[in-house]
Amino acid sequence: MEARVEKVLEQNLETIENSYWETPYLDDTSYLVNTCHKLRKKKLIDFTIEDLRIMIGQNIGIDYLVPIAIEELHRKPLAEGDFFRGDLALNVLRVDEGFWQRYPNYIRDVNKIAKRIEKELPKTFTTRSILKSIMDAIKGFRETNGLM
Repeated sequence: MEARVEKVLEQNLETIENSYWETPYLDDTSYLVNTCHKLRKKKLIDFTIEDLRIMIGQNIGIDYLVPIAIEELHRKPLAEGDFFRGDLALNVLRVDEGFWQRYPNYIRDVNKIAKRIEKELPKTFTTRSILKSIMDAIKGFRETNGLM
């Protein structure tokens, strides 16, 4: 993990980004909107796999959260949030290409993780649609980053 990320683990996204969102009216917003607002106030060091999955999937705080997710995926490539094995990797692989252009040093790491996933995934109990989604995301990641 980069030094700048290590320094901010004790902070939350609001503080790091110096951007404070207005609290939504709880009756008028979805679970996802409320969760994202709450997670912006949570210290990064306290994020769970599910927290990372949600925020990365919503493209929120990715400059700080993707490096944390990559560290988690190095330990467990098919780390899972609340949906299925590999749901965190799926969201990381789908991150907007602008992130990879800003941080090309992470591309090799994620490709290594993808290779491990390709070996592990067929042995993992999962549905065909999940298997296809993850394999398509790996292919898309590689195409986007000139790895094919």
